[in-house]
Amino acid sequence: MGAETSPIKDLKQIKRLREYLKDKNIVIYRYFIIAINTGFRA
Repeated sequence: MGAETSPIKDLKQIKRLREYLKDKNIVIYRYFIIAINTGFRA
């Protein structure tokens, strides 16, 4: 019954999760660069 709709729902959730992780990674990456830069200055 739900086998036809669940793959579409899963794809939407995966897409949303990927967008969320991408935003998180950008934030982590930015903090990482700031940490390296301040570490080199000190």
